[in-house]
Amino acid sequence: MRKRPEIIFEDALSDSWSGSEVREVPLNERPLTYIGLIALVLGLTVVGRVAFLGVARAEFYTRRAELNSGKYEFLLAPRGIITDRFGQVLADNKPSFSAVLDVKEFLHNPDLQAETVRAAEEILGIPADYLWQIVQAKNLERGAEPVPLDVDLNHSRLVALKSLNLPTLKVVSRFQRYYPEGKVFSSVLGYVGLTTPDDLKTDPELSGDDFVGKAGVETFYDQELRGSPGWEVKLRDAHGEILDEKETIPPQIGQTLKLTLDAGLQKYFYERMTQGLLSLGRDSGAGLALNPQTGEVLALINFPVYDANIFSTPGKSGERRGVLDDSRRPLFNRTISGLYS
Repeated sequence: MRKRPEIIFEDALSDSWSGSEVREVPLNERPLTYIGLIALVLGLTVVGRVAFLGVARAEFYTRRAELNSGKYEFLLAPRGIITDRFGQVLADNKPSFSAVLDVKEFLHNPDLQAETVRAAEEILGIPADYLWQIVQAKNLERGAEPVPLDVDLNHSRLVALKSLNLPTLKVVSRFQRYYPEGKVFSSVLGYVGLTTPDDLKTDPELSGDDFVGKAGVETFYDQELRGSPGWEVKLRDAHGEILDEKETIPPQIGQTLKLTLDAGLQKYFYERMTQGLLSLGRDSGAGLALNPQTGEVLALINFPVYDANIFSTPGKSGERRGVLDDSRRPLFNRTISGLYS
């Protein structure tokens, strides 16, 4: 067999490149520039997004995390009591039951949403579209306090909701403002009502189910009478089961307001003025009784009077509208705001 010549690797390389012209061509810098710009943009985007979520939206996501891990129950504070100079109660609180939509639970339990909407429609008469509007309008960054749907449940509705035992649609006990002599003292006490959007803008600490003063001493001393609400916080797991009670802040009742009024004199004044105006064929008038030595107001009457209870009692919309549309302007306090010679 003929022996094959041995091939040396260096010779093979030398032969393959022999006689060929070698030229070095520099790479174009433009692709590298584009790659660098893309990497820089992506890096800035990631850093900016992290900063946005960690700083600008930190409060929002912190609150969302709390909503997932904690169950918050809002505890309303009773409004302060108003008495006359001798301690007779002129404005009091009486317990009532309300149906509230727990927005946190509603969003946390999608499986219960259809049942909740159906219960609100069949038991409370609240359309499904309106209920969804309430949920969508809730600002989670400011919190998601329960929304009152019916603030004075009757017995049948109370039993029906209790039997469902829905964590999204709950029955809570609350306090309703009550005036034992609604007409006699309305000129002085005024009345309370649910917060309006203007009230929420003026005082961010208010919620949609708070009652605030709207007229008389109820509005002038609203901060003192309102009290401080409480919270009950419970820890829960990923399935929504309550693990432990974390913290309870009891509500603080508002301050008791003692007026210089003499309730007996006020009632006597009211009865005599009612008779006097009736005998004259009139229904408008004003009366004021002062202590000449101290200037204390002992009695104050403004006719025509109105019952302050209709503004704090649900289901009185017709009567409220009658007072608001009355051409005699019963809400205008002639004794304080009128001009006379």
